[in-house]
Amino acid sequence: MQKFGIGSTLSRTFNLVGRGFGSAGLFLLVVQVISVAFNYVVQPLLMGDMTASVDPTNPAAGLAIFASVWYWATLLFGLAMSALMYGGAIHGYLRAARGVEASLPECFEKGVTVLLPLIGLTLLWWIGISLGLLLLVVPGLILLAMWAAAMPALVGEDTGVIESFGRSRELTRGYRLKIFLLLLLFLIAFYLVFAVLIGGLIGGASLGGLMGAMQTEAMASPVFLVATGLLGWVFTMLICAALSAIYLELLEIKDGSQSGPLADVFE
Repeated sequence: MQKFGIGSTLSRTFNLVGRGFGSAGLFLLVVQVISVAFNYVVQPLLMGDMTASVDPTNPAAGLAIFASVWYWATLLFGLAMSALMYGGAIHGYLRAARGVEASLPECFEKGVTVLLPLIGLTLLWWIGISLGLLLLVVPGLILLAMWAAAMPALVGEDTGVIESFGRSRELTRGYRLKIFLLLLLFLIAFYLVFAVLIGGLIGGASLGGLMGAMQTEAMASPVFLVATGLLGWVFTMLICAALSAIYLELLEIKDGSQSGPLADVFE
């Protein structure tokens, strides 16, 4: 009986990144450019509102940021773009796994089609895992692994939000520790690279974790936005390919092949 292996899933992940570079990879780059352009325009305005809300004499002054239109615009835009990226890219990688290259318009069309369901799934995912982490951490880690196949199930099988969580729970049963370790590898690699990037761009001017005007200005600079945008593009390619690879590996183990609901969608 085939077993879920970290090595084989990593190999499939990088294989999907290569095979889907002209479809999912290009799609993610275009969306990332749009996101960077949006942040370039909005970030200074948001920083201005954040600076204005800082009042050392009034502990409640920080709540004023929630009245900022730029805060909510950034939050909602980020949520929508994240759902669009994951929906379109996972579709591209699932197509690539079947030897078919999805076009850029096709990735956008699929991303828009599943936009609202993926936003709902993302919100429930974050709420569930956050509550789990608050409850002695372990439940949150279990949910992280249990729901690893939820997005690909929603995109690949056109299931509903709740059905996608159930499908993922079914597929990941018996392999959740390995799935968690695999996701942990990606997260550690990302945060290590991100920490080095932050340190290089804003320098060592932050002392004791305090951020001054120099750091704030650096974080709003075009160089910082472009660098973090490129890092976000690479990481999103890897994590979308990894989620797709996990899903495909589990399909082969549990269903015996890539037949069934996934095949029906692409016929």
